[in-house]
Amino acid sequence: MGLTGWSTSNYLSASSMPITAYPFLVSSWFITPGNATDRYISALGVSDTDHNGLAPSASGRYQALSYKDPALGAAQSGVGAIPTSTWNNYVGTFNSTTSRDVYKDGTGKFSDTTTVVPSTPTILTIGVSPGFLQPLGSDEGVAEASIWDTTGFSSTDRDNLAVQLATSANPMAINTQAAQAWTGKLVWYRRLFNTAGLNVGTTGSDLTMTGTLTNHASHPTVDAPPASSTTNTPGLLLRMRRRRAS
Repeated sequence: MGLTGWSTSNYLSASSMPITAYPFLVSSWFITPGNATDRYISALGVSDTDHNGLAPSASGRYQALSYKDPALGAAQSGVGAIPTSTWNNYVGTFNSTTSRDVYKDGTGKFSDTTTVVPSTPTILTIGVSPGFLQPLGSDEGVAEASIWDTTGFSSTDRDNLAVQLATSANPMAINTQAAQAWTGKLVWYRRLFNTAGLNVGTTGSDLTMTGTLTNHASHPTVDAPPASSTTNTPGLLLRMRRRRAS
């Protein structure tokens, strides 16, 4: 089903970080009836002026942002590139303090090389910025959120993982594909299928719901987690020196 009902009072967060340094990749499925505001699908950061995140814009751009006030780097699509009323997969790769990419549905890649050096993240948010502002619309949906350690990945490896995440394959199944750059590199995953099973059958640190979210009327066509993955498993905490912004 995906989750909806977002606001500055209704969102998800975690204070135990699944990853704390470059390079990493974030992915989520997202649906919107229209683009009205700048907002956040997800973010890893410290504050509204110090973070990395997936941030759709009011003009319909999809973006991977790194922000450490006053420096801002944005890999972003053109205006009006976010479809309405369909589930689409969005991926942001945060490769270093001078490199970030964004994808829609495994293609539509845009890159940015602005130098931005965010602090080590202390909070993961879904549906709002790290300062609990700029929320998604109350009628927008998010599902199938994952975070990957991309250490050792080439640009082609990142491209290929973005393609995999845009298919019906579950991230936990993608993680077990044999002999791939991403094999065993999934550090955090939440299906966000419904509010009742927020942290069930997933991997990584638990999310906490603030306020009240509701189940979206639909869910992207993504397989359920593998049958063997029935319990939550501890997330991998990686010690890193740098952090990104949104």
